[in-house]
Amino acid sequence: MGHSLESGKRTAALVPFQPIRHLSGKRVNQALPDLSLSSALPYNLAMHTNSSPRCGAPHVKGGLRALFRPCLVLIAACAGCLAENGIMPVTPSQQVQYEMLEDDMGSRIAIGVPSSINEGQLRATLVKAADEHQDDSARDYLTSMYFLIDAYLVSGQHRSKTVAGQLARSVPLLNPSERKALKTDRHKNDKFKISLLEARRSLK
Repeated sequence: MGHSLESGKRTAALVPFQPIRHLSGKRVNQALPDLSLSSALPYNLAMHTNSSPRCGAPHVKGGLRALFRPCLVLIAACAGCLAENGIMPVTPSQQVQYEMLEDDMGSRIAIGVPSSINEGQLRATLVKAADEHQDDSARDYLTSMYFLIDAYLVSGQHRSKTVAGQLARSVPLLNPSERKALKTDRHKNDKFKISLLEARRSLK
């Protein structure tokens, strides 16, 4: 039984000390701090762990997946940006044959590529076309500092209405023979725009 001390109108109950029993006992002192997993986790994870005591581990994994999912999306977006700006490597072995569709010896040409081409092959073929025609002796770069190559899908006599891919390459202000003699990597600043799906839809 507890005893009480009266002071004025207020009464404070004195509760006798309850010893802490071993964890194997039936009771544990209620004054112990909460050392459970949920107390150390953020609110969202704690909700997962407390919602189903028998399945705590799967809920924790689910919570971790929820936390890391935005990171995976960001990584994928960064990879897309790298590829869009030509930083992703282009393999020469992926090059395929192309046909010249339009070339007035200006700063822009259009080529035709097979409709079955994949993105890696398309990038490599755009690079191939740029390498083969960027330093043509009659090519005029007076109106642009970039050499643009547009690739269209070709199937038989049909050509896609939408460009499947485009490469923009910076051109040094030199004459063709001087450009050919350059030792610098002229591929490093290539910029790609790939729209294969849209081109395939426009070909049908």
